Amino acid sequence: MTEEFGGWGPIQPATPEVQDLCNKVLPQIVKKVAVNLQDVRALKFRQIVEGQNFRILAKSGEHYLSVYLYVPLDLNVPELTGAEFLPTA
Repeated sequence: MTEEFGGWGPIQPATPEVQDLCNKVLPQIVKKVAVNLQDVRALKFRQIVEGQNFRILAKSGEHYLSVYLYVPLDLNVPELTGAEFLPTA
């Protein structure tokens, strides 16, 4: 199966590098969701094929979140572009 250029890649288990990105934007996530989260544990992620955009499934306590990040190629400093709680069944 070939990936579409510019499309989302496959869902993968989170790596230490993806966890590091989440750690770096934790204060931004807390501000965005208006809840004082102590930590965010990355579980899975998707990345734009050959890009620097990430969609991360994360968990904090009993809460699941969808976290969206952009990492500029020249700075390698993640920018939070979105974060939201996911509904639980």
